[in-house]
Order: sequence, then structure tokens, then C-alpha cells
Amino acid sequence: MPTTGHNWYGNVSFVVNFKTFLQTFSHFNIYFVEVAEYQSQNASRLLFTSKSYDMRQYKPEIKGGPWYVDSNNDHWFLRNARRFNSRNISPFGHTLELILELSDVEAATLFQISSNQVADHSQANSPGYMKCKKYRSGQHWVECPTPLSEIETVHMLKNGNITPAHSVE
Repeated sequence: MPTTGHNWYGNVSFVVNFKTFLQTFSHFNIYFVEVAEYQSQNASRLLFTSKSYDMRQYKPEIKGGPWYVDSNNDHWFLRNARRFNSRNISPFGHTLELILELSDVEAATLFQISSNQVADHSQANSPGYMKCKKYRSGQHWVECPTPLSEIETVHMLKNGNITPAHSVE
């Protein structure tokens, strides 16, 4: 997520260094699940799991997919793709989404290698698209209860003012 500017996913992000994630979970199988296409955006989804499925595994060393690792171990990902039912490129770009299927032990390990970071979610109720993923996307649009700036989020966290009605997303 962006380190500056509005984050439409919420007030706090869990940040994981991707190379550390790959080293920690090097035993994971990776599967290409789908390309989700919507009128305004699209996303490729990869499943990371320690389980085996009757699906072809995704190989990031092979060019042509949404994520590519070159011979220098540099990571590349698809940033733009055509829009749903159109030849035009999406103005919102393309997103690579990782689906993680984790055991309790794997989830605890992921939590240990991650850090949290407050985010600017102050534009959550502003007009326009990509304002609040939880409350203002799809067909279900309601007011987000936590349209907070980074400073407001820090203040609420420090003072213990986070309640179920004002939970951090």
C-alpha cells in the first residue's frame, strides 16, 4: 500500500517484506487462481499454501504472468491490463492479490515477520471511487465509521479509543 496519500483499505496496514515472506514460506506451493475483472479494475490472484491441490503450480520464473522473477532475483509484477469488456487500459491499474491459506502456526509466523503501519484513510467518505474498500465499494455503499488521518489513528490507538463501533479496518 502507498506509504503516503490515501489508503482505501483502512487505517492500519500489516507490512511484510516480500522477499522475507518468500524465504520464510519457501515450502509453499503457488497456484494461479483467476483474473477478477470488474468494470473499473482487475486483479490477478495467486494462492500461496502448504497444501497440494490438483492444479498447475504457478512458476514466477516463467515470463507472461502477473508476477515474474528474473535471473537477478528481481521481482516484477503486472501494473496495467485492459479494462473489463474493453480494449482500454484501466485508469486504476492492475492489482496482484495474494491469497494465503495458513495453518495456525503459519499465521503466527507471518504475524512475527510483519509490522503494522498507520495509514491515511481520511478520504474514506469522499466522493469518487477507491475511497473505502470495506464500506464504499461494489453495490453496498455506506458511510465508513473510521475516516481517519494517520495522526487521528495514532491518537485513537494510543488512547485506547478503539471500540467495535470505531474499529480500525
